[in-house]
Amino acid sequence: RLHLVFEKFAKCGLDGATNQLGHTQSVMMLLDTVAVHVTKKETLWRLWVSVASPVNELISKTNDVNQGNALEHNFTAVEMTIVYPFKHLIDSSLNQ
Repeated sequence: RLHLVFEKFAKCGLDGATNQLGHTQSVMMLLDTVAVHVTKKETLWRLWVSVASPVNELISKTNDVNQGNALEHNFTAVEMTIVYPFKHLIDSSLNQ
């Protein structure tokens, strides 16, 4: 149930006409904050995928990864989405 609610929350801002990446950044900040409280990595993985997949579709459709403008670039939402699995899902206990 948590996954369904979070997925709807993550997608609702991407359905709007403006500032989809800004909404994504807010969702990723929330996900980053709660990551320390979630013990199951599978849960974090599912929550992250529910954000990353729609963002991937949005980028494929619009070819836009910049939240800023032509003078001030801002790639924070995309960067946070890409870095998240490395930061929270891959731990040092993995064998190389």
